[in-house]
Amino acid sequence: MTTNMAGDITLEIKGLDRIIKNFSKSSGIVREYTSKAIRSAELFLKDTARKEVPFKTGRLQKSIQVLSQTQPFSGGITATAKYAAAVEFGSSPHKITAKGGGLSDGKTFFGKSVMHPGTKANPFMQRTADSKKELVERIFTDAAEKIANELTK
Repeated sequence: MTTNMAGDITLEIKGLDRIIKNFSKSSGIVREYTSKAIRSAELFLKDTARKEVPFKTGRLQKSIQVLSQTQPFSGGITATAKYAAAVEFGSSPHKITAKGGGLSDGKTFFGKSVMHPGTKANPFMQRTADSKKELVERIFTDAAEKIANELTK
């Protein structure tokens, strides 16, 4: 910092030209590292959820997928099996009514409707989120550090 006879103060910022140059590239750098972090986090979460999910037929496990990124800086996983929410959150007692001749398990005829007792929640997605929270935070911290390093080169 210098002053002149008129009392003007002049600031010189060393490396400003480099910062300006890197700033012009910043959106691409941020997008690149953030997209990689999102994809990495999604894959860890998908693999963990597939291990956490209760296994009976394997359909629910196979239905756990990475969400397609429709917007920048977004992502996630989902379970697409129609009963996934009932497993995650449980279900209250409810009536099941047959559309045709009646309800049967192949051996016993139950009639046109039965009362289902409901199911207890098995929050496999919440367990996944809870167990991988620190890992996901680390992935994004690493991405932020890489972005900062790229912008200050």
